Amino acid sequence: FEPASTQPGHLDPLACFRRAWLLLTRDFALLAGWTLLVAIVIMVVGIIPYVGWLIGIVVNNLLMAGVYVLFLARIRGFTPSLSDVVGVVSASALTIVLAGLAQAAMTAVGLVLLILPGIYLAVGYAFVIPLVIDRGMPVWDAMELSRTTVHRQWFQTFGLLLAAGLLILLSAMALGIGLVLTLPLCTAALMFAYEDL
Repeated sequence: FEPASTQPGHLDPLACFRRAWLLLTRDFALLAGWTLLVAIVIMVVGIIPYVGWLIGIVVNNLLMAGVYVLFLARIRGFTPSLSDVVGVVSASALTIVLAGLAQAAMTAVGLVLLILPGIYLAVGYAFVIPLVIDRGMPVWDAMELSRTTVHRQWFQTFGLLLAAGLLILLSAMALGIGLVLTLPLCTAALMFAYEDL
């Protein structure tokens, strides 16, 4: 799938959420269905005794990569089949897993040293997996491009991620019913931010 633009732009978190809402109103069943299915699988894997966390390290980023492929395709006007999504993810599967591990490790080191570097890196690495699947980038290149791109508009990216986290938290507290809407909405907003940056 070709990106909409190769020039980095300005990030407007509110515009990302507005466009995410419009995308969901057009494709709610497809986007919400897949997002919720992936979220359920991730939760089920996480509660497997003893090995759930280990399986999650490998599986979670692969599942989220598939969701990102779907959302990016719909944002760009394509309707991918399941085999299209699986093909894109499987082509970069090892890199996705390694990128997820590297992203988590660098963020953890930042948190251990001081809280602020960890937060900075967590936000800066928001687009590592999308860069791997969308542009076929190696791990370190994706991490550096994500960090340097986000650095230019770090506070806007932080605001978007904070708003998404709060929306998901509030909807989870309301018996989880709101997650049907907020999970795909926040995923779409993140992918619009990726496109804009």
